Amino acid sequence: MSRNLSFNTRKSLCNQLGEAAGNEVADLLQQLVRRVELLERTKVDVTPIVPALGDRQGVPAKSQTSGNV
Repeated sequence: MSRNLSFNTRKSLCNQLGEAAGNEVADLLQQLVRRVELLERTKVDVTPIVPALGDRQGVPAKSQTSGNV
């Protein structure tokens, strides 16, 4: 489902920003819409297999002193 900017939206951008800048912003918006649609289509849910480093409960912390005295 690709969404395109309407003619009126593109025309308003060109009127407010100037022809070149308005077209550039409109093109950029179109690229962003296509990129988001691609990311939505190819999205994969990720389930962590191992806990993250901050989630390690019950694991004793390393000693700050060295064993060589």
